[in-house]
Amino acid sequence: ETVGVLASLALSSVLSISLLIALTVTRYKKLCRNNLMKELLEDSYASVSYRGKEGFPEEMIASSGMIMMGNSFESANLVKGERGDILFEMADVTISRKTQSGKGHHTITFFDGCWMTFHLNKSFGTTLHVKEKGFSGNQSPKRKPLSLVMLENREFNRFFRVYAEDEERARYILSPLFIEAVLT
Repeated sequence: ETVGVLASLALSSVLSISLLIALTVTRYKKLCRNNLMKELLEDSYASVSYRGKEGFPEEMIASSGMIMMGNSFESANLVKGERGDILFEMADVTISRKTQSGKGHHTITFFDGCWMTFHLNKSFGTTLHVKEKGFSGNQSPKRKPLSLVMLENREFNRFFRVYAEDEERARYILSPLFIEAVLT
């Protein structure tokens, strides 16, 4: 009996310590996100706002036609701000398709990362996508295929792929100054 009581006490102690550590880590992450992240952003950008529980609406991502949409969508950690005369928004986004089977569930993830949009305060009358080099080609089947545009900046081409309806307009929008700002 003594061994059973000691084992129960040891197990409950381990569980209590694990729960305490988990709560402390969760609290620490929340403090970092809500305080440290906000201060870092405010030091780097003009008129920045951070909303940890908000994200992009699903319709906004779907309307871009950049990626297939699954049946599961999550977005949080919305940051809005400006640098110079360019307004930007970014948020964490996860897009996946979850299916149930008799033995469990299966998930295919289409996107899991930071989604960024830039508002250039001009209307260019064209579609332009700048994707990280490793971004898969699972573009929405509803969108007309865009052409790959190679830019003169080799460093930029190492990290990004540019797709556009109109190559000339894409080169106008992605000026050398803009490209350098993105790389920085």
